[in-house]
Amino acid sequence: MRAAKPLTGALLVLILLVMAGCSTAPDEASQIDDQLTPDTSSDTAQDQNGSPAPSPNAEQSDAEPARGEEPLADPSVPPVRWESCAGNLECGELAVPLDHFDTDISDGTGASWPVALVRRPATGDPLGSIIINPGGPGASGVDFVSSSFSLGSAVEERFHLVGFDPRGVGASGTVDCNVDRSQGPLPDYQPDDAVELEELDRMAETLANRCLTQASAELATLSTAQVVEDLELLRLALGEAELNFIGLSYGTYLGVAYAQRYPNNIGRLVLDGVVPPEVTLENLLLQQAAAFSDAAERLDEACIQHTLSSCPGDGFLAAFDPVLAALEVQDAGEVGPTELAMATLFALYTDELWSTYLNALVDAQTGDFVGVERLSDFFLTAVDFIPYAAYVCNDLDRPSTPLEWDGLTNRSVDVAPRFGAAIASELRVCAHWPAETQSDSDNRPSGEDWRQSVALIVGTTGDAATPLANSRQLHDELPNSALVVVEAARHTSVGASDCLSEVLEEYLLDGQLPNTVTQCPS
Repeated sequence: MRAAKPLTGALLVLILLVMAGCSTAPDEASQIDDQLTPDTSSDTAQDQNGSPAPSPNAEQSDAEPARGEEPLADPSVPPVRWESCAGNLECGELAVPLDHFDTDISDGTGASWPVALVRRPATGDPLGSIIINPGGPGASGVDFVSSSFSLGSAVEERFHLVGFDPRGVGASGTVDCNVDRSQGPLPDYQPDDAVELEELDRMAETLANRCLTQASAELATLSTAQVVEDLELLRLALGEAELNFIGLSYGTYLGVAYAQRYPNNIGRLVLDGVVPPEVTLENLLLQQAAAFSDAAERLDEACIQHTLSSCPGDGFLAAFDPVLAALEVQDAGEVGPTELAMATLFALYTDELWSTYLNALVDAQTGDFVGVERLSDFFLTAVDFIPYAAYVCNDLDRPSTPLEWDGLTNRSVDVAPRFGAAIASELRVCAHWPAETQSDSDNRPSGEDWRQSVALIVGTTGDAATPLANSRQLHDELPNSALVVVEAARHTSVGASDCLSEVLEEYLLDGQLPNTVTQCPS
């Protein structure tokens, strides 16, 4: 269910999606190309972020009120203590209950998660804070806000930008089940026979059992319902009268869940690349399979029409199919059929990666799989896999046995013969998932007050991870919302469209929504 984060700095790609997600930033292609070259250092994000945990003696900053309101007085939620951590950034930490829905430990005396925070302070007189979630689930908001992501100088003059690593992610108490998906080749996500299917299922079961042994209690609390309560505590700790929130990809699912739980506490709400609030994992994956298949056709068409100089002679698909067939017979070092599929799906997130991918595919035709391996590794390690899988498996109705998962895979193949099986297989661990979440949908209120939320909804025409239809549907369900449609082949558009940035500035600063539907050219 990957619908993840924008491709700034390091790709921190769902959504609650399996192949859902990478949002992208303006200079994304050059950044990714740099990171895929042999000389690239992998330590940049860490150097930028510094340590997210403040020292006990750090000087406390005054919490800023939201849009002129007085800071909230809640003695049970101490203000965030900020300390300088890198450049103009400030880092902090918020302790939240391990399980908000277990009254035995939610009274402040039980176990807790340390939620890592980063703030880019407003450059002028602040109106308040904007909390940003870049997606995943499993993407680091600390890394995202620490990177080159920008909402423009006018917005950043008046608002603090706040990023957080959701529980279990990054610096917020990572759950580690000893998973390294960069060590290929992985079992074939598109099994051709019973032997390959058994190997794939055994890997999923082994991983689930390992996590059950090492961190079953923590895994059960990795859910959106828990993060909603963490967000509410963060709002109070920041002293904000309302929650100003920008959610990308999976972040839209989180933002809507917060609005459902706390409809009276919503301030500015921006939802880019919508994951439907009421969705099953199967529906989500089938939707993505169809959308990625369409994206592959667009790439092939661009090749055949010679609009891409790096295109193989007879087109993308004519080159892809024999390369895949060769890997089905014999792996190429650490690259097998799964790595080729992951590299290809990664490229289909944005046309800014097409040339890089096609160059790698041309090399693969001659037996050189270095480019394919780099793209695959970048994608497979962009998000912490265990938190990603935990949120998906805990949040969504899903097949719960290997046999049921086989049926889902077959239906995915019917929708997308080339990539459907790979999209379904990435999360096969959910068929063996050990955690019994204590915070399922029963913890969400059933009222309809949230549907009156004022929201700016964004959809992108060529978004395969979170198709435009989702944004249109949510806009139809929220009468006080406005929809911006960005014409581009990418996953999410906040930070990547000048037209959208102008709309965002008016909404965030003045509360002015545009026309019901606004078109932003590519």
